[in-house]
Amino acid sequence: MDNFAKWQEITSGLCSPESYIRWGFYYLIGASLQRRVWLGNSRPLYPNTYVVLVGEPGIGKGLVIGPVNEFLREHQLRTDSFNSAAVTSATDLDAAKLLAERDV
Repeated sequence: MDNFAKWQEITSGLCSPESYIRWGFYYLIGASLQRRVWLGNSRPLYPNTYVVLVGEPGIGKGLVIGPVNEFLREHQLRTDSFNSAAVTSATDLDAAKLLAERDV
């Protein structure tokens, strides 16, 4: 069973439209990844995903957002477990090196 099937099982009791449930999952994955996505090994890719659920009142927008918030709170990144300054400086050095190689 893949993660999307698990998500559908978790949200199976909701009366929300299927498109809201699907986009809630996409938002959950994007928010979980934050800005730690790399395209190949050449450049960082910073995806900006803005999901807006639009519909009539009472259709189930909030019902989907509830489980998403629970997951994000439960699996929150612990910022004290790594040194973000070191990550930033390493990323800046890698970016500078790539730009220098490209200019040559």
